[in-house]
Amino acid sequence: MLIIRTPNASHYLDMQDNPTVLGHTNLLGFPHLYGYTKASLERLIAAQGFRLIQMRTDRHINPGIRPLTSTAKREASSLRNALRKGWIGATFLHTSDAEVLMPEKETIRRARRDRAQGKAPSTQAGEFVREEMEHVRRGKHGARSTKQAIAIGLSKARRSGVKLAPPKGGSARTRASARSAIRNRGHKPSATRSRAVRGALKREGHSAASRTSLAKQARTTARRRGPAARHRAAVKAARTRARHSH
Repeated sequence: MLIIRTPNASHYLDMQDNPTVLGHTNLLGFPHLYGYTKASLERLIAAQGFRLIQMRTDRHINPGIRPLTSTAKREASSLRNALRKGWIGATFLHTSDAEVLMPEKETIRRARRDRAQGKAPSTQAGEFVREEMEHVRRGKHGARSTKQAIAIGLSKARRSGVKLAPPKGGSARTRASARSAIRNRGHKPSATRSRAVRGALKREGHSAASRTSLAKQARTTARRRGPAARHRAAVKAARTRARHSH
């Protein structure tokens, strides 16, 4: 994670003729080597492989050498809105730290389209599982098994807001993991966790996304569900296709 605080060049240019504002933001003499606009700062850091997490403007922090006089305090108070734009504070995360646990924008777009079309949460989550399989096939990272790759995709889906309930079956650990992803909906995973997951998955193989592995996983799941459940799923799928074909 990279945290930067730098003078706001746009604010400085706008306030060049207002020494009072520049004085209160510690930019009167502009003694800094560089100042950036929001756009230029994001471009510069993105070129180094970082992704913007948060960016905002704020006022200069008083160094505390001596307290402001009452007159200066009143003056600063009257300029509060202008002073809040003097500096830029930004937080960046290296893309390699988040690539495993953060879904791609296109995947999120497809899932939202599925939701808008009234498709089931499981269908929306399928977009994230599909992305995960593509990552394994392309060698972005590996997976211990097809089941693990699917679990990562479902976790991404829950974190991204897909209303997919925890599985009724499965181990207690699996259900706890699903509940954790639901609780952290909308929150980015920590850089430390992302690095740990990425490191572990890069040591795994890439056969989990092969046709053979996917077919084997599908057969295993189908046998576990039983004929009645398979029939209900097929009927539901047929109804969905018919509804969206019109």
